[in-house]
Amino acid sequence: MKFQAQGSLLVTACVVLVHATSYSTPHTCLKPKAPGLCRGFFPAWFYDPSSKTCKGFIYGGCGGNSNRFSSERKCQQHCLPGVPKKLVCSLRSSAAPCNSFDLSWSYDPRT
Repeated sequence: MKFQAQGSLLVTACVVLVHATSYSTPHTCLKPKAPGLCRGFFPAWFYDPSSKTCKGFIYGGCGGNSNRFSSERKCQQHCLPGVPKKLVCSLRSSAAPCNSFDLSWSYDPRT
């Protein structure tokens, strides 16, 4: 009985290890951020392979590439399957440098 439990645990550990190491990022997600050629203003998301996160950007409305998603969740589902997700609205806001004139908004879940 003890051997059977240890063997079962070993098999489970091997399956988890093989599954974790066999995942590769889909080719679509490795393409660079591409805002496109037009001058539209469409909020979108892309996967950034250097930080291994989905980031927001403004899509111009034409051109671009397939590394563009309508929501952070869709980007994560496609490019990070099986990885625990932390939505951007649950992150703490950060202030821009004092000499910056960037207009930005943040979400406070406590209000």
